[in-house]
Amino acid sequence: MESALYYHDYTDRTPDFWSICVNKSKFKILYSPIKAYYFETDNLETGLIDGNINGIKVRIYNKERTICDVLRYSNKLDREIFNKAIQSYVKDPRRNITALLEYGKRLRVSKKIQTWLGVWL
Repeated sequence: MESALYYHDYTDRTPDFWSICVNKSKFKILYSPIKAYYFETDNLETGLIDGNINGIKVRIYNKERTICDVLRYSNKLDREIFNKAIQSYVKDPRRNITALLEYGKRLRVSKKIQTWLGVWL
C-alpha cells in the first residue's frame, strides 16, 4: 500500500519497506523490508498494472485499487499518510471514479468510499 502510494505520488514519505500483496494461502513472508498484505486469490489481480521503479519493471496496483486498499486498511496507516492519499486522489485530474466504484464493490469498501470521498466526488 505505502509503496503504491509513493509510486502514484499520493504520499511524500519514502516507504521504509516494500508493501506487497500475496495469496493468503500460499505465502508467509518474514523478511523485514517487506510488509505483506494477504488477499484471497479472487481479488489479487484486481487493478494490477505494469509499472517501472528505478528501471525495474514491477506489477503494482493502479490508483483506484490503491485507494480502496487505503480505505480497507485505514486503521493500519499513519493518519497523515491516509489523509494525504485521500486528498491527492480527489485532486488528481486523471482519477477514474468508475473504476474506483467498481473496485469498491468488489473489495467491499463501497461504504467507506461514500464516507471518505463522497463529499468531494
